[in-house]
Amino acid sequence: NEADRLRGVLTYQIDPEFRVSLIGGREANNYQSLNKESHTTKGAGIDWAPSERTLISASREDRFFGPSNAFSFSHRTEGSAWKYSESKDVNVQTNQQSSANLGTNFDLFFNLFSSAVPDPVARAAFVNALLSANGISPNAQLQGGFLSNGVTLEHRRDLSFALLGARNTVTFSASQSESEGLSQGTGTGFFIGNGFANAQNIRQRTAGVNWSHQLTALSSLTCAFTRMNSTGTGTGISTLETTQQMFNLNFTTNLGPKTNAGIGLRRVVVDGSTNYTENALTGVLSHQF
Repeated sequence: NEADRLRGVLTYQIDPEFRVSLIGGREANNYQSLNKESHTTKGAGIDWAPSERTLISASREDRFFGPSNAFSFSHRTEGSAWKYSESKDVNVQTNQQSSANLGTNFDLFFNLFSSAVPDPVARAAFVNALLSANGISPNAQLQGGFLSNGVTLEHRRDLSFALLGARNTVTFSASQSESEGLSQGTGTGFFIGNGFANAQNIRQRTAGVNWSHQLTALSSLTCAFTRMNSTGTGTGISTLETTQQMFNLNFTTNLGPKTNAGIGLRRVVVDGSTNYTENALTGVLSHQF
């Protein structure tokens, strides 16, 4: 695949709460043809911050595949943070895990507190301190996706919120993605075949909840449950479906100013074309220097 894109955005701040944007440009690619085809792009966007705790953004562009939309809403209160986003765009991260993947616990809280702590460096420090105080692993994955070796058109919706208490923290995340293959080539060498050869459309729905309880000033207990359902459909094939459920229970404690230890239980149950069950006992010892 080959792709070139030139994009410009002109933004005008109407008042401290409201701003508008005009988007224009030109793009050329061979995602849907043997030769590169050129297209003019145009669109507009708005950002509205009715208060320092609420932000609403929306944009729309006319692209080579049709309309590309993006919408996000974030709001926080004294003890909670909420975020919803929806987008439709091209995903070109080939040979990487994509689609219904909300990232790590750090990613979730980093996005949730984007309006509360605008500076990214200060926000990262705040999120790391919050996760450490509640015994939540910052690198733990919320959900998994699927590997793609081609360009896809992806429509996704993400919802997440966190409830923050004196000793309890509850987070919830949900995502739905619908992916359609755009690449027409079959590849050569190591890349023979198309990631959507068996299913032209893939839909994933995921949901997860995480509860963390501060047992003492040094110890905490976390419990998490995640469910993911993947469905593939296409011309001339039967529906492909896989469901994965994962349970986690972890105990962490602070052994010193820079040393932490933990023990955890994990159970994974997968139903689909290949069924399996995993039971695991894990131990972690970390020291920061």
